[in-house]
Amino acid sequence: MLKKLYYILMNGLFLLLIYAATVLEITGAINLLIFVCWLMLVLAILILIASANIEEYGDKLKKSGYTFNSRVDITFDFIITFILVWFGFFWSASAYLIGCLIIYGLKLEDKKDD
Repeated sequence: MLKKLYYILMNGLFLLLIYAATVLEITGAINLLIFVCWLMLVLAILILIASANIEEYGDKLKKSGYTFNSRVDITFDFIITFILVWFGFFWSASAYLIGCLIIYGLKLEDKKDD
């Protein structure tokens, strides 16, 4: 339950950041949005490296799974990507989408192993 609440809170804050950057056009929010998108890609790459090299971390990732149904996560991330592209953040949308695909690939790979 706490994991779901954290997921809703973090995604709500991310949506609020997107609203402030795209609709309100606040410069600081735009910069922060770009930074967060690229940070998510870097973290996804680090998770990929860690799960390949550290067996304990890979096992922990296997057990974590999705917070909600995988369709909810995937739909949310594609909506975020479409919003970013709509407002012209093409490179940041690409970074966000690639980061999401890395994580989804790891979770799919983990399901195949079970």
